[in-house]
Amino acid sequence: MERIAQRDGLDAAGRARLTQDLRQTDPSLWPALMQAFEAALAYQRQMKDKPNASAGGQTPGSPAYRSPATSEPSAEQARSTSSGPNRSVPAEPRAAGPQAALSQTSVPTETAAQAPALLPSATKAESAAGPVASLAPTDRPVAPSVERELPRVPVELEKEKSERPRVPGEGSGSPGVVPVSYASPISGSPDPWAERLDGAVKALEAEVRQSPQTAAELARQARLRLLYLASGRREDAMRPIPAASPAMQDSWAQMIYGLAAWMDVERVPDAGRRAAEARQQLLAAAQRLGELAPLLVRNASFAKEVKSYGDITPFEKTEFSPGQEVLLYAELENFKCEETPKGFHTQFRGSYEIFDARGQRVTAQELGKTEEYCRNHRRDFFLVYNFRLPRRIYNGRHTLQLTVEDLHGQKIGQTSLEFTVKGGGD
Repeated sequence: MERIAQRDGLDAAGRARLTQDLRQTDPSLWPALMQAFEAALAYQRQMKDKPNASAGGQTPGSPAYRSPATSEPSAEQARSTSSGPNRSVPAEPRAAGPQAALSQTSVPTETAAQAPALLPSATKAESAAGPVASLAPTDRPVAPSVERELPRVPVELEKEKSERPRVPGEGSGSPGVVPVSYASPISGSPDPWAERLDGAVKALEAEVRQSPQTAAELARQARLRLLYLASGRREDAMRPIPAASPAMQDSWAQMIYGLAAWMDVERVPDAGRRAAEARQQLLAAAQRLGELAPLLVRNASFAKEVKSYGDITPFEKTEFSPGQEVLLYAELENFKCEETPKGFHTQFRGSYEIFDARGQRVTAQELGKTEEYCRNHRRDFFLVYNFRLPRRIYNGRHTLQLTVEDLHGQKIGQTSLEFTVKGGGD
């Protein structure tokens, strides 16, 4: 605003209009606009002094004409130069950027009050692309005030500009608008491993059969879903596997869901919550997998007392006399629970056989059925059988073989216990 007030040859109305137009323009464009405005005023003064310059016989195209580097030409300086024939000389750029664009154009002969009116319209059309590039048609001779070299940008600012990241559209003559598809340096391109993973997914998709017939083909379907999960395609990973049993389908879906819950750090940043959700799903998956696995009879033991699951009082020595009564304890895994209106139902049938040291069967006994209902799916099921050794049994080492049948799962599990008989017949 101070520079506007200091300009001579501009009336109050022109100053007011120029001030109002500058306030409606991006402040970053003010320096370029002021340069163009000063060039227009200089040109107007040159036109006023033109008769004096013509009397001396010099024109801007004269060979002896030299443009001052930093000051506006005066009428006296024009008269002091040597004369020469009039001829057109194309303007050559003297500075990079906006200065070069200004040096290649000419300025019309408007009055001082009219010159500022050209600036806002040019600014609105060129505000995104940079400083004003043209103020008038280029078919007139270049005026000395425009041909002169304008003040250069400080070196520090030029260096700053050169170090800035280039924005698409900058320096291309088009508005510097970033296209929608522009990939910013922050987002970047996909990671190389993600591209290779996508290629692996496509390759395996081409190999798997829609209706797998063998265990190997089912395994390929499972691997494909693991790749889906690794690439973030959870819905595809949880798709049913063709030809798989209901138990396998359920267990696979629950495993995938559990792994996805554990890895979902964006939506659930709390590691404890993710662990709880993943555990719940993985336990459910393990239960369904257990239905596919053989029945497991484990931790069998001869006991004096059984209080609860895993809480028993075993014998110090497994030495028994004929006819002695003992408790037989065993834990079960991989059994099937049937959901009924009364709860989850489990049902088993037990039996045992005793063999001597020569492998001869001494006796066999049915232990009957054991069943119960529970509000939840049982995971800590155990059996307790009260049985008595035969009265007629020889001394020595013997083996008890316990057999348990899961009536719902239609599968059998077995385990063996070693014991010694003393005090019997020889």
